[in-house]
Amino acid sequence: MGKLAVISVKKTEPRSRQGGFTAIELVIAAGVFSIVLIVALSGFLAIGRMFYKGVTISNTQNVAVGLMNSVTTDIQNATSFGGSQAAGYYCFGGIRYSFKEGTKVSGSSYGVYRDAMVGANACSPPCTSLGNPSGCAPLSSPKEFLGTNMRISKFSVVPKVGTLYQVDLTVTYGDDSALIAPASQSPRCNGGQAGTQYCAISNLSNIVSVKDYNI
Repeated sequence: MGKLAVISVKKTEPRSRQGGFTAIELVIAAGVFSIVLIVALSGFLAIGRMFYKGVTISNTQNVAVGLMNSVTTDIQNATSFGGSQAAGYYCFGGIRYSFKEGTKVSGSSYGVYRDAMVGANACSPPCTSLGNPSGCAPLSSPKEFLGTNMRISKFSVVPKVGTLYQVDLTVTYGDDSALIAPASQSPRCNGGQAGTQYCAISNLSNIVSVKDYNI
């Protein structure tokens, strides 16, 4: 009877991977991470620009509405009218509005002042640091309507039929570099210029009727 052969089977353990990432894997991972980071950063910057644009537009609109409401009330209550757009001032009864169209408000230049002509309804041009026209009257505790970097681009009050007056206002916010034709009555935001989120223009128009008892 033959002998049985005994076969010994040696169990081998699977090799565990001891090495790290390869250089190619690291380069690919870094590239993917960079793309994700750039996309996220671009979105964040876009949201920031939209936020500041909204704040700028809202602030400019609020200033324009406040000025229009003040002018409307003073016209309604006025018993006399004077001044002109070209002269840079209007008088509605004893209230005077002094303005410099197209000039940005800064430490040395005003936008729209409102003050009271104390003692009389006579309408005189304002005496300011920028010039003293003949027969001017000094400013009396004037109120400035506009903030820094704002300008009054248009301030027009035109008599219409009977006791009606048409008021047109354009309030603009932004540096000269962010605007097209910044000194004109119809400026526009320069869309091709960086920083346009800091540019805003508000145009308002209103028909105002003088109260009957003032006539």
